[in-house]
Amino acid sequence: MTVGVVSVIFVLIIGVTLGALAGFFGGWVDTIIARIGDIFFALPLVLGALVVTQLPFFRENKSVFTVVMVIVMLGWPQMARITRGP
Repeated sequence: MTVGVVSVIFVLIIGVTLGALAGFFGGWVDTIIARIGDIFFALPLVLGALVVTQLPFFRENKSVFTVVMVIVMLGWPQMARITRGP
């Protein structure tokens, strides 16, 4: 439960903030946020999570916080795109 609730809260905070910034400013801000989001969209969630959790920092710190960080890193582009939508 903790992983799900905390992950969703942080995904919403980051995704909605970046999506709102992209929608409000438009132009080059929108382009940069959209391209960074596209990079994360290109990574499948499970494969990306496996790769990230094998990095030295995450391998040494196995905890609930590590799982939350990985889910947030790979989940924010969906919220940003929904918030940015026309």
